[in-house]
Amino acid sequence: MPLLIAPMAFQPLAHQDGELATARGGSIAGIGMVLSTMATYSIEHVAAKSYENTPASPQWFQL
Repeated sequence: MPLLIAPMAFQPLAHQDGELATARGGSIAGIGMVLSTMATYSIEHVAAKSYENTPASPQWFQL
């Protein structure tokens, strides 16, 4: 399925782990994530922390 989680900014306003939790959930489901330009974490931080112990899924960055 060609699914991606759309870029959303300032996700910690909804959940304490913000983009990390979204990326982790998408990875578990096999869905890629597009990290927002206005994300609260860097793409390197999201890639390093959110994919621990889960299969890697596509990572994109909204520029």
